[in-house]
Amino acid sequence: MAVHREAVTKLEASEWDAYVTSSLIDAYAKCGSLADSSKVFSSNTGQLRNVVSWNVLILGFAENGDARRALRLFHRMRREGCRPNASTNVAVLKACSNSIPSTAGKKFFHEMPSRYGIVPEVEHFHCVVDLLSRANQRVQGMTKRWNFEANEVTWTTIAGTRGVESRSGDATLVTKQEWAS
Repeated sequence: MAVHREAVTKLEASEWDAYVTSSLIDAYAKCGSLADSSKVFSSNTGQLRNVVSWNVLILGFAENGDARRALRLFHRMRREGCRPNASTNVAVLKACSNSIPSTAGKKFFHEMPSRYGIVPEVEHFHCVVDLLSRANQRVQGMTKRWNFEANEVTWTTIAGTRGVESRSGDATLVTKQEWAS
């Protein structure tokens, strides 16, 4: 709150830019103060409300466990004419991973290229690995099928979301399938 108060007293309204706005939204969200994050977002319109400010708000709700609100914000963003980007899709996939049935997240992932014009990048794949692991679904074969190279983050994601037996089983199956010569 002190940073926000300082910014408000030092800067004229005309000096506020999308970066200050987005930084405040992000800071409040990271502190778990989603009400304040939403207030800052809602008080800004026009050019201050851009894809970055939408993304940090959606991600804030996703990372604080309110997937439904994150997805409602995503749909509102689109209705208001703001075009999603790759970071938006990471935020939506994280929301799906937290509490939505895995089928919704998988559907969203598969629609990214055709519906949103976004080719999945490594961050998107890691979100899907997290989504599948949390839903206790196997991730074997996904790296080959999606032309995605598993790395340390992939394995850490599997290890962090699964029990020891499932984790070792998935790692063994994926390793055998992906790197067998």
